[in-house]
Amino acid sequence: MHHAITDGWSMGLLQSALLQALHEPHGLTRASATVTFASYMQYMRQLDTTASEAFWRSHLEGVDEATVLNLPCDPSTEVTMLSHTFPLVDDLDHLQRICRRAGFTVNVLLKAAWALVLHWYTGQTQVVFGHTVSGRNLDLPHIDQLMGCLINTVPVCVSIDPLNTLRDLLYSVAHESVAMTTHEYCHLSTIQKCTADRLDMYSLFNTLLIYENAPTSTLHTPDGSIALTDFNELEHTEYDLTAIAEVQDAKLVAHLSWNTKRMGRSYVEQLTTHWQSTLQQLLTALETEHTVPCIQACSPLSQRDQQHLIGLSTGSANAAIDTTVVKLLAMSVERYPHVPAVEYANEQWTYTQLQRNVQTIAAYLLTCNVRAEEPVGILVHRLPTTIAAMLGVLTAGATFVPIDPEYPLERIEYIVQDCGIRHMLCHPTDRQTAITLQNRVTITLHDISVTIDHGLASEVIPAMFPSIAPSNLAYILYTSGSTGRPKGVMIEHHSLAALVQQVTECTGIRPGCRHLQALALSFDCSLADIFCSLCHGATLVLRQGISESLQQVESTILTPSLLAVLDPTHYPNLKTVTVAGEALPMDLAIKWSQACLLINAYGPTENTIFTTCGRYQASASVTIGRPFGPSQVYILDASLSLVPMGVVGELYIGGAGVMRGYVNRPDLDQAVLVPHPFHTQCHLYKTGDRGRWLASGEIEYVGRSDDQIKVRGRRVEPSEIEAVLCQHPQVTKAAVVVVDSQLVGFVSPVEAPTADVRSLAQRCLPAYMVPAHLLVLPMLPLTTSGKADKKHLLCNAQEYIRSLASSARSITAPRSSTEQSLVTAMAQTLMIAADTIDVNDSFFALGGDSLLAIRFVSLCREEGLLVTVADVFQHPTPSALAEAYGLAKSDYSHAALKAPSVLKPYSLLDLDDEALDNLRYETARQLNTSVDDVIDILPTSSLQSGFIVNTLKDPSAYMVQQSYCITGALDADRYRECWDQVSQRHSILRTKFVTTDLILGHTAVQVVLAAMDMAWSYDESYVPIDAGFERSYFAADRQHGFAFDGSPLIRMVLFKATDTEHWLFLTFHHALLDAWSTNTVLDEVLALYHEQPLHPALQYNSYLAHVMRKPAQATQAFWQRTLNDTKPTPDLQLPSVRPPSPAPSGSSYECHKQSLSCPLSEIHAFAQRLGITTNNLLRGLWALLLSRYLNEQTEVTFGVLVSGRNEPL
Repeated sequence: MHHAITDGWSMGLLQSALLQALHEPHGLTRASATVTFASYMQYMRQLDTTASEAFWRSHLEGVDEATVLNLPCDPSTEVTMLSHTFPLVDDLDHLQRICRRAGFTVNVLLKAAWALVLHWYTGQTQVVFGHTVSGRNLDLPHIDQLMGCLINTVPVCVSIDPLNTLRDLLYSVAHESVAMTTHEYCHLSTIQKCTADRLDMYSLFNTLLIYENAPTSTLHTPDGSIALTDFNELEHTEYDLTAIAEVQDAKLVAHLSWNTKRMGRSYVEQLTTHWQSTLQQLLTALETEHTVPCIQACSPLSQRDQQHLIGLSTGSANAAIDTTVVKLLAMSVERYPHVPAVEYANEQWTYTQLQRNVQTIAAYLLTCNVRAEEPVGILVHRLPTTIAAMLGVLTAGATFVPIDPEYPLERIEYIVQDCGIRHMLCHPTDRQTAITLQNRVTITLHDISVTIDHGLASEVIPAMFPSIAPSNLAYILYTSGSTGRPKGVMIEHHSLAALVQQVTECTGIRPGCRHLQALALSFDCSLADIFCSLCHGATLVLRQGISESLQQVESTILTPSLLAVLDPTHYPNLKTVTVAGEALPMDLAIKWSQACLLINAYGPTENTIFTTCGRYQASASVTIGRPFGPSQVYILDASLSLVPMGVVGELYIGGAGVMRGYVNRPDLDQAVLVPHPFHTQCHLYKTGDRGRWLASGEIEYVGRSDDQIKVRGRRVEPSEIEAVLCQHPQVTKAAVVVVDSQLVGFVSPVEAPTADVRSLAQRCLPAYMVPAHLLVLPMLPLTTSGKADKKHLLCNAQEYIRSLASSARSITAPRSSTEQSLVTAMAQTLMIAADTIDVNDSFFALGGDSLLAIRFVSLCREEGLLVTVADVFQHPTPSALAEAYGLAKSDYSHAALKAPSVLKPYSLLDLDDEALDNLRYETARQLNTSVDDVIDILPTSSLQSGFIVNTLKDPSAYMVQQSYCITGALDADRYRECWDQVSQRHSILRTKFVTTDLILGHTAVQVVLAAMDMAWSYDESYVPIDAGFERSYFAADRQHGFAFDGSPLIRMVLFKATDTEHWLFLTFHHALLDAWSTNTVLDEVLALYHEQPLHPALQYNSYLAHVMRKPAQATQAFWQRTLNDTKPTPDLQLPSVRPPSPAPSGSSYECHKQSLSCPLSEIHAFAQRLGITTNNLLRGLWALLLSRYLNEQTEVTFGVLVSGRNEPL
């Protein structure tokens, strides 16, 4: 039974009436006429909704975020609705007694429990969900006896203060429930408009709660001879999850139905147990006489749940943490003395040689009075001497600080001063940097190579080196900071040693293997390369060329950005690749996992490089794996409580890898090193990363909880860059966003000199943190809280960048009215400001192409300038085009081509009256219509004739099938009316084709009818639309084909998927429309639907008239010249596999779609730099490809499809 005619309450009335009819067949009387559905509808129409709308605005006033329950699922799952039934409360009487005693209804209890579940599952303190109400709280007599669908869905908004008690929450929900009772009749679409200024009108919530508390009728006749038993109800709604609670056999039973494309079964079943436990906690709070716990102290998790999550959170802590990497290296030297330890180009050190050089540097540093844990700077280069320097500093008991020599001098100077570096190890190539640095800070510089070559090697005695405690500091690594200054992360020896001992799990490094060090040495992943290799007896290969080096190794650590430009098939020896530093895309994971063992690793610098890792398995989703070694990873909410499986929370890290703290930043230490909620005297590191546990026991990384970003694998705090930009005295506000993997900086006001600001950024920031684009705005857009509106900046970044390109130079303004009109039309076409266009700017250099040229020409004609597309290609600048127009505007090529706006019917047929009448009657007969319905007959174009001939052979030829998703509430009848209106605007939509021999030289004519004749149907049965449905529909539709017998040449089916989503399936014959026309028609239908004005329409007969009058001599001469001496291009033949049996009809052609790996923006930019259109660039590439496939043929010919809209109409 469809829900539109009944609801749960009415079903009870229906069951009662059915039993009465069965018991007394002649005693059933008509329903009371006191209230009818018509009178109910009349009552509803007369209600004044002003007060109700004001209530809902107030109720939703603080809602600025939709409540969307999002649980993991298999992305390949087809869209289906599954259901699950379970007992919510076993003793309903007990529940009702407790509620009555406390003064609450069961409905309030269910609402509060559902609100708490959503709070725990979304982390929001203000949750919204849909609630179905009976709709019978109206002042209408006998409304309780009215059968029909009276229910309504209203939003329930619950504010949850974690410090309030559960009883406080119940009082709050009860108060709101009473307040909304008199406003429940208000339609949901009206209510949702209250938040339309800040939220998508139709995305306020995605869960629905229904309490079936309709009065139950006696389900048997008075004598008991007939009874209704085993009553079951299955109901699906448009929401992703619907929770129904109803009374059954003195129990409260719940039915959950959910969208499998949005939520996985195991997580929904888990949610049911949490709903049960939440209800029980609320009941306990009502029963207890003692202090009721606050919400923050409650949890949906059972003790068993918590133990399971804590077990997942802990790695295999079998690494010894009472050692150091110095001891571990000494063990490698003892075990593998003659094995190559470090290799670079033609240079190779064995473990014995490495140890000798390490001890030489350590002994030298001790003679320089380097103290325990003293920071020693190293200007790092990818050389064996750098590796020896790091280990030498550690052996001397000091702390090494790796510094990229490419850093700006200001950043190096800050690092030196921040951690108090007195000694800096460098290389001969750093001489100039060293000299400049010595002039600015007090520091002693030491050449590593000289130290090794002329050091104290002969005097080194291992016993002279200090004893190093595991708690001593090993290194300080500087990362991006939010204050405009980098922050130094301090890592102790035991943390580094714990990582090293567990490294095989996440890198594949083992004794004797060759491991490539490929990343920057100031990047913490490079430290894993170095120490993990050398402490396991592997050979550390220092990269030269990445591709050549990868051919010689078995394992490496790379970022996804670097991995993306490499081909895994080129490296057969590569067995293991560890990916780290940024999120790993699925397509990249699939590509590389087929060639080698691919391990995805995660870990912030603050937890000693790696924290979790996991092998990517084919067809699985990309995760960051599980905690390994001594690491602990907890996913917690804002109250530091465990979140359920599948629920997004923040990642907190504990264990031996956690840093000591930041250099000189106790404020930051206090903010990110929080007390461990499960172990006393320990701390957790608050990462700011968000993730969730999957049922597999692995973690899915979701993103950052702040605006921290990654650029080429480097963690970047936009606020640090913004702070540097604001150091310029003329910059008052700055914001940084990422656009297409590039940093874009915005500063205000306009007086700020960009060159000086950029220079400041280059002095103070490393190259990867300097914005690729620096844009100046009069004032940055702000949010309501006064912060820079980065969403707005992101949406408009490309426009800002394009404007920057123009504003960075002097502009030659238009010098005549013609130039002014051309500049205005160009600006409207390219959607840029007119005052940024120089009259000497090329239309194509500013981003134009052949399609935009058509729009440009159309806008020019509206200004009275009869230019053509060919003119734009020949004279692409406003100045050149204005000059050419001035010279040629009286020419045939411009003025004479203007077709009349209205043509007399039948004027394109060269027929006398008798022949015309015969043709009209013949076409009307073939179309099975009245001759009065025929208002014009036109010849067909050459292309249309070809389409018709092929369709006569194959009814499915030149059939175009398209589907469109329409979001938002849609009035289907009105939408159909808009199609009718558009068909009256365009005669081609009222056109059919008739084959005839009554016109010499034509096999067919096109007949324009007075009214639209298209096949239209509307399916409002909530059809779930997906790719499979689309394929099935179009396959069945194609079987019908098209015939020129009067049947419609346009077919449309409108499917209602949800109340806010419709799908239009459109089928038409290509002889009527092309892609450009289809877009125009669809745009006009929507414009009329929204009551927007339209320009007068150009009719197809005007185009035909223009083509027929256009002399063919010049065109023929052009093609004769172009194709003169052209040799036929051989057919492109590629190997194919013949099917074992004849292919079914219509399947001999296959379609394959492949996206170009290069972003479209880069293709456009490259074409602009060449001064050509993207279309011509692609044509050139296709010609080059054909040449290569045809044995380097120097001349090739191929066909191209053109729009046919370059005509001056």
